[in-house]
Amino acid sequence: MKFYSDDYYTVVAKNRKEAVKFFITEKLTDEEGLDEIQEINPEKKKMLFPVDELPEQYHDEEMYPRKNLFGEYLGVEITLQEAVQYHKEKPPYIISMSSELM
Repeated sequence: MKFYSDDYYTVVAKNRKEAVKFFITEKLTDEEGLDEIQEINPEKKKMLFPVDELPEQYHDEEMYPRKNLFGEYLGVEITLQEAVQYHKEKPPYIISMSSELM
């Protein structure tokens, strides 16, 4: 799987063509925004993931401190590469979005 992102959404897809089609179909961007969609390294980008959907190793609060956004409990920060292992959807799908959209 590959990871594609614009300024707001990160999508997991088999290839760029599938990712671009998903961005358009789901109305995540318009034709002008297609140039912003870039393949990214999933080891370098992190996201918040619900701790109750992760294995026991992530429950250690010292190693994986809990993160909050807008005063709501969200989970722990892990890389996108880690997150894709625990995500239950089949590609293409949105794996993360900018906090600006929340």
